[in-house]
Amino acid sequence: MWQLLWYVFTLILSEALRPKPKDVPTASLGDFQFPTAENGRPIPMAIGTVKVAGANIVWYGDYRKRTLKKRSGLFGGSTVVGAEYYLGFQAAICGPCDALVALEWDDKPVEYSTADLGDHDRLTISSPGLFGGRDSEGGVAGEMDFYFGTDTQTANDYLATQFGSVPAYRGVTYAVARQMYLGTTKYVKSPAWVVRHCPNSLGLTADRHIINGRSSNIACAVYYLLTDTEFGMGMPASQIDTATFVAVGNQLHSEGIGVNFLFDSISVGGELVEDMLRHADAFWYINPETGLFSIGLVRDDYVIGDLPVLGEDEIVNVRVEEPSWSDLVNYTTVEYIDAEFRRKSLPYPNLAGIERRGEIEARTVQYLGLDSDEAAQRVAARLSKRAGYPLKVAEFTTNRIAWNFHEGKPFVWTGYPYSSTARVMRVVEIDTGTLETGEIQMRTTEDIFSIDDVAYGAPASDFVDPASDAAELTDALLLEVPYHLQAGSEAINAMVVAARSNQSITGAEIWSDRSGGSAYTQSGTLEVFSGRGLLVGAYDPGMGVDATGFTVDGGTDLVDLESISETEFQRGSVLALIDDELFAFRDVTNNGDGTFTFSRVIRAVFDTVPRPHADNAPVYFLTAVTNFDEAPLGVDGSLSVKLLPYTDRTVLSLGDVSALALTTDSRAARAYPPGNVKVNGDVDPPEVVGDAAITWSHRNRVTQYAADQIVQQDVSSGYSAEGDYLLEFWIDGVLRSSANTTGTSHTYTEAQRISDFGSDLLAEVEVRLYGRNADLTTRSAFYQRLVFSMFSPS
Repeated sequence: MWQLLWYVFTLILSEALRPKPKDVPTASLGDFQFPTAENGRPIPMAIGTVKVAGANIVWYGDYRKRTLKKRSGLFGGSTVVGAEYYLGFQAAICGPCDALVALEWDDKPVEYSTADLGDHDRLTISSPGLFGGRDSEGGVAGEMDFYFGTDTQTANDYLATQFGSVPAYRGVTYAVARQMYLGTTKYVKSPAWVVRHCPNSLGLTADRHIINGRSSNIACAVYYLLTDTEFGMGMPASQIDTATFVAVGNQLHSEGIGVNFLFDSISVGGELVEDMLRHADAFWYINPETGLFSIGLVRDDYVIGDLPVLGEDEIVNVRVEEPSWSDLVNYTTVEYIDAEFRRKSLPYPNLAGIERRGEIEARTVQYLGLDSDEAAQRVAARLSKRAGYPLKVAEFTTNRIAWNFHEGKPFVWTGYPYSSTARVMRVVEIDTGTLETGEIQMRTTEDIFSIDDVAYGAPASDFVDPASDAAELTDALLLEVPYHLQAGSEAINAMVVAARSNQSITGAEIWSDRSGGSAYTQSGTLEVFSGRGLLVGAYDPGMGVDATGFTVDGGTDLVDLESISETEFQRGSVLALIDDELFAFRDVTNNGDGTFTFSRVIRAVFDTVPRPHADNAPVYFLTAVTNFDEAPLGVDGSLSVKLLPYTDRTVLSLGDVSALALTTDSRAARAYPPGNVKVNGDVDPPEVVGDAAITWSHRNRVTQYAADQIVQQDVSSGYSAEGDYLLEFWIDGVLRSSANTTGTSHTYTEAQRISDFGSDLLAEVEVRLYGRNADLTTRSAFYQRLVFSMFSPS
């Protein structure tokens, strides 16, 4: 008794003398730093689909914190280890928009549900583990109001509770966080809104103002810039030739060329128009005949016989520039921004031009409003064709016959005074002069569409991009973690095991709902994929160590598997999973024909039991364990998980993948099944005569884990039982009798067999053997099917 009292006294004394951890200081409102908060900053204007990553935070406040504490020692008090911070804020995003496409935080996609509240949307965000959860930098959760910058939006009620009367900020897209959870650090992560604004004040029908579901029709965007009084030039519609804009808009929709721009600085309207028109190879001009602003396209849309002609009688003066073949560009690279908002380069070599010149003459041009390979390819082909032919450039002085010429207009030049060959030219710049002088100055270039014998066309490329888009992980499992694989803990945890669907996939986001529903939040990242293949032939070698092993075919990532040492083998450092049985293996042989053989195999390790496996059964190789979340589940229940794989190009969304489901059953707390099961000293007796003496060996998960080795099934382990054993005897699918024991043997007597059999003494008996600790039995039974002789040995 005194030893126990002394132990308690020393324990209390050690706790009293233990240094007390100091509280971690938490932040106050004045400590917070938002990514962007700047007075007087202009409001950006969105055209097409853009990502606004640096929205101006014009207000933040309504501060609240929730202190996080951790108990120190056995008898110690609690220590402040951090805090969860809640803030309200208002972000001015951009001018008006049509739709909120996506929401990101710190470049991570945030899932949210949306409620339509009339003049704005209410977003419900639930990603508390986005930045690593409580043990790291937290996440984001709560409600956010999103306004689209309409002319009818009303004032925000939450802002009104903070300031009283507030304006409606009409014409401005903005968001209001309603005291949201923003993580566990004073350095607030940067939110980003992906918005779409495809204006259609031009009035195109059949949604032609939107290109490919995301880009703005250039004709509609230019018309908006010219006429809008808030973000544009405020030009009256009466000064615009609307018919030319409609015709060009319909043409561009059929060609699939749109733009996406975020104008986030004060710019001259004309420069913005010029940049957008450049993407479509379009031009704008004031029509001399109507005095209206008009636009057109540089296309092969004319009949040469219908064009005006300038010759000896009309030309006052001319100066010609004619480049040589050696001056031409033969390698064009187009830079653009793809749909994931990454800058990309599309090279477009002109192989005939390179061969003609004998060297590469390259240029890079930026078309940052484009968002697809197809559009960039089309623009690159257009540029390459034009840059790859020695087009003549001519500066003309003409008489007043050219009074109605304008930028982009094609005409025929008879060649005077350089030759008698007629050429189609196109106006690049024009100065109509004055009535007093009667002369017009023009800079023109030979029109590429009039060249009948172009030296080379758009070259085809044999290049195949080795990078693939992300694809769903169809070979994936959600499993409860056994005791051994979570460092001897009985916590209820789940792990994901997945094979890559293609080699471009570098990881997968793990999204989960702990209630088994569909309210997913990001809970982790899968960065280690499992090798996988198909079993070659049926596999059922019995218990224990199998020197021959099994062969796998049609695998992914199998070449990364290597043979291991005997010590690592005995620990179960590398495992294979077939159906519900875990195997340890030591040796790996690449057979050179796409198959791999895994030899020196220990069957049924940890809490699994031997089972027969059919030909072509999937085989997964576990080299590392990835839990669905850092925090255990706590209690048994349902869990649903979605894996969102990503590559350098794309990442799948929640709607693109199917869910994995699991109902836990306290796997790590259950006893291991027994090993070394035999009947009358035989692992698989062909026939039993008389009594059936069933023997086995103890397997104990606790002491087994402490010994840092897995226990073979065909030898006596030397371990003690965790509890007792339950034996069940089944005949024709009916439980006939059962027995309990704490030892390692039980005899199923002939008398009991006759009692269980009734009149059918030849029926097969299925023996099921379970281990038990407290109220928990082993997850799977170790079973044996026995055939008895009709007659007693006597």
